[in-house]
Amino acid sequence: MSAMVKSVETTEMTEQRQAPPGLGLSKYSRRVILSTILNREDGGVGLVGERVVVGGWVKSYKGIHRQQDHVQSKLLPPVPSPTPSSNVVDLSCSEVLMSRVPLIRSITRLFLNQHHSRVIDLPTPSSLPPASPSSVYLWINDGSCTLQLQIVLDSSVHLALSQVMQIGTSILVQGTITKAPDRSKFAVQIVVEKVVYIGMVESNKNRPTQNPTRFSSAFLRLNSHLRPKSTTVESTSRIRNGLTQGTHAFFQKTGFIHIHTPVITSTRTGSGTTCINTSKHLRVKPEETAAEKAEKKKVRGRGNKIGVDAVKVAIKEKSRRIEELRRSDSNRDAIDSAIEDLKNAKNLAMELEQKKHNSLYLSMSAGLHLENYGCGLSSVYSLGPVFQAAPITGHNSQKKTADLSEMWVVEVNLAFSELEDGMKCSEDYLKFLCGWVLENCSEDVKFSMKKIDRTCFDRIRLVQLSSFKQITYTEAVETLNKVESKTFKQKVEWGLVLSEEQQRYLCDEMYKQPVIIYNHPKNLKPFFLRLNDDNNTVASFDIIIPKVGLLISGGQREERTDVINLRIDEAGLQRKEYEWYIDLRRQGKAKQTGFSVVLENLAMFVVGTDDVRDVIPIPTLLTHGI
Repeated sequence: MSAMVKSVETTEMTEQRQAPPGLGLSKYSRRVILSTILNREDGGVGLVGERVVVGGWVKSYKGIHRQQDHVQSKLLPPVPSPTPSSNVVDLSCSEVLMSRVPLIRSITRLFLNQHHSRVIDLPTPSSLPPASPSSVYLWINDGSCTLQLQIVLDSSVHLALSQVMQIGTSILVQGTITKAPDRSKFAVQIVVEKVVYIGMVESNKNRPTQNPTRFSSAFLRLNSHLRPKSTTVESTSRIRNGLTQGTHAFFQKTGFIHIHTPVITSTRTGSGTTCINTSKHLRVKPEETAAEKAEKKKVRGRGNKIGVDAVKVAIKEKSRRIEELRRSDSNRDAIDSAIEDLKNAKNLAMELEQKKHNSLYLSMSAGLHLENYGCGLSSVYSLGPVFQAAPITGHNSQKKTADLSEMWVVEVNLAFSELEDGMKCSEDYLKFLCGWVLENCSEDVKFSMKKIDRTCFDRIRLVQLSSFKQITYTEAVETLNKVESKTFKQKVEWGLVLSEEQQRYLCDEMYKQPVIIYNHPKNLKPFFLRLNDDNNTVASFDIIIPKVGLLISGGQREERTDVINLRIDEAGLQRKEYEWYIDLRRQGKAKQTGFSVVLENLAMFVVGTDDVRDVIPIPTLLTHGI
């Protein structure tokens, strides 16, 4: 959506050095944040009489006509009093009726023809231009809360009020807080004294005509640039912000250090819940310059296959050519051109050499690099993007994070810890996060209850207050095999991944509380998790949450050098790619435990939506992005 920005006032906005008592002033835009007015217990009544500057986007509007204006716009323009020179015609009731009703007028003309000369055409309401409203009510929101502020503009602001009567218009005004009319649903309103700025919505045939605040979720998933216009997306974004704040608050409070891990890596890290050899990575391939493309074309023209050896041969030839040009006293331009050609060939050789020995990938997990820093800083965590190449198999599959090519993940590593410590830390983190959201995002949780899932508050409170049931993977399989009242779509068998249906049955129907399933078969988990003494399972755990299913995965890391080498071989991976990771075991490695949680899954858990694309700011699939 494009916007034509119009400055309404040429004078600068009156500076507010200090906000009125009880109001929060935006530090860098000198306006009052709407949440500091609307989220007060009294709805802002205690601020009546304060002069403020506020801004936001128009969510709705209503034009008001004064009584005399209303009559004029609906009936006829006022008729001037007759003067002596006026030709005044007295009309009968039937003549007025003929003038008002086109059908009667046509019939009269048909039958009377020229014998009735007093059929007079008077202006009709439809022929009159629409009257401009004398005042306008706007309901605006600046994104700081779910509520909207009512502002009132009238003709005293020296503005064509029709300019602001468009959904999505941005507006900055100065006015006084007053008590709203008794029958209004608002406690207060702002009577505008001056319009400081307007960003109008431009009329465009390609622009959707639908109210931007009422776009469907399906439409917004494909038009990500319009997502912030949706009240639901605004609320979800504040909840996501709260989850991020809560994450940092918990780990900073408990002595963890935040680490920025690499996005581009030469190590195929895999994800926290899958084996690396079954994961699909996004490989980084630098874009070729025009000169490099030309050099490749030259090499191919000689009948050589594009490779490091062929390019090296070309480099030798180019070097000899430069020497010949210098000995023959050639002009400087020819020498410079030959040198530039040689430079391009060397760059191409370097690129091919890098591809041959060291491929680069977008990271699928920060786990291995975080484990590295855990060996020196003890307790560390990261919060950042990860990437994956996942196939799109159908519409229903798009509800899963597996179909996102980019997502944000919280990853944690604790030194000098074992499986039980990691399970306790992840449980405490999740309960803390639930309490944080209920305390700091209460209005947005209420909005989600009203618009998305009315059970979301109860679900969050359940996780916050419940104890977590702990069962082994083997116990989970045995329990599911005893179920006779339900037939699962996927076979229940030891060694198979528990389906979402099976996980949620354990959580929702069997135990009716969060469940931690631990000690999974080694073929279902990454190679870096510690092999148990039975040689069949690893020290892993998954946390299953009501309605959501799997939310957190983790486990104890393998600290034994011989075992990690064996697990890498079993996974079909190349040891040389993980030599630095193996070497950690030779450098005084402590026992470590870690876990990860996808931020999008946390947001889905809080909001109650079933589609991950509704909780990520700009959903990026392999087939679509912005």
